[in-house]
Order: sequence, then C-alpha cells, then structure tokens
Amino acid sequence: MTSDLQRIAYECMGSALSRLEGKDVVYGIVLYMAEDMSSAGIALGTEKHLAKQLAKEHAKEVSDPELRIPDFCFEVCAAMWSSLDHAGSSLRPLNARLRAAKKTSQSKATIERALTGAMKQLRKQLKGERFAADVLLGIQFPEPSDLDLVLRVSKKLNSAAWHRKVVRYCDYELKYYD
Repeated sequence: MTSDLQRIAYECMGSALSRLEGKDVVYGIVLYMAEDMSSAGIALGTEKHLAKQLAKEHAKEVSDPELRIPDFCFEVCAAMWSSLDHAGSSLRPLNARLRAAKKTSQSKATIERALTGAMKQLRKQLKGERFAADVLLGIQFPEPSDLDLVLRVSKKLNSAAWHRKVVRYCDYELKYYD
C-alpha cells in the first residue's frame, strides 16, 4: 500500500510541476498537509516571490526589531510562498488516496515514508533553468502540529544548508506559538 501512495504522490507532484508557467526559478517544493494528513496541497517557493516578500518586509517600519519576521521564515515557510494549490486537479488522486489511507487507519509513519519516497524520486527531475541548484523539499502543516515529522523529512531530503534553515524555522515556530 505504501508503494501505491508513493507512486500516486510522485505522479501528482510531477503533474503539478509540469503546469508551471512563467520563467521564475523554483527553489522550494513542499507538500502542505492537513493536520491529520488526510489531504495535501503543493506549495512552490520561487525566487521572484521571495525577493518581493523580503523587500516588503524590510520596507516596514518596525519599532521593535523582535517583531520583524526573520528572512529564513520567508524562505522556508510554505504558507508564505506564492503558489499554494490545495484544490488543483493534479492533486485529486493524491488527496483521494490520503483520505482512503486515513479511513483504513494507516499510520502517519507509513504515509510519511511514502511521501518522503515520492519526493526523493521527484528530486531527480528537478534539473534545468526552472529549478535552483539546491531545491528545498519537505512536508509542512498549517500549525506547528508535528515539527518532529517536518524535521525528520527535511533531514532525509535536504542539503545540510536547507536543513539548518528548517531547524531554525521550527525553533522559531515553537517560540512563536509558546
């Protein structure tokens, strides 16, 4: 059953990426999951959008520097990216499979393994001018509900440089939500 979910996840992510428009460079691809892992969206971090977000944040007048959102949050947090697709037709098969997995009480660990495997496969396709040399991959949630999972997946999929940023982001989220 894991290999079926992995195959579907890989195909759906590939389909979503094949519909990319414009010439912006993608530096991040994240599955943005419902807290119970019963559905997913795909989020793309692009260099143009990141530059705009950082310029907007740096232009804000903030009385207390502690109130400024750190740059690494814009880089890593999928909720801040320009492309977040929850309802796209390319993700319907994946979301149907995730709902089925939830109904059969498949464990989060099984789903995590399948999605991580799909992203490892996807990494092999991330070549060319549309993708940064080192693309961030991962799984994230709207709330910091399972940061251990986020960190485990990041460690398996990302370079040391990206993983350090993910760790910093998770630490920031813990501090912010405490």
